[in-house]
Amino acid sequence: LEQAISLAKELSPDMILMDFYMPDGNGIEAAKAILAENPKIQIVFLTINDEDDIVYSAMRTGAKGILLKNLPIANLLHALRRVMQGEAAISRRMTRLLIEKIASNNFPSQTKFSNATFNEMTTRELDTLRLLAADASNKEIAMQLGISVNTVKNHVSSILRKLAVKNRREAGTFARHGGMVQEN
Repeated sequence: LEQAISLAKELSPDMILMDFYMPDGNGIEAAKAILAENPKIQIVFLTINDEDDIVYSAMRTGAKGILLKNLPIANLLHALRRVMQGEAAISRRMTRLLIEKIASNNFPSQTKFSNATFNEMTTRELDTLRLLAADASNKEIAMQLGISVNTVKNHVSSILRKLAVKNRREAGTFARHGGMVQEN
């Protein structure tokens, strides 16, 4: 995960072919971080699994495609060329899964990924995230946890990085969807 982000910064490639699952995290986190740094990079995920929540999560990162690892090499090259021409690279089956999700308004909750990510957080980060999800300000969080506002800011930065989200609101939504906080 960290190596992928570091190499993307160093090399600034036109395209990254990225495994969805990584030894130290998932490609979702890496793709979000890479695209936040350089949105011109074309990211295409490779996966062995075409479950709808994986397809949906991959495409929400801003990736330009998600392909199965067992795709014949000629088809893979053709798909990657299409991405460089501005098209998406996604199988017909995966496209159908996305259309069905959109049509049913039954989007995945990201719980599968949030539980793994929540396990990577410190106790203080989890406490901070729960309060973020309840729309507490940094000052309110600091008072409730008995820590400084600067420490809260550090926790929030770490949370945003670990969840691969852009802001506090997205982190709070992620926490609510992950079952950490009950919505009123």
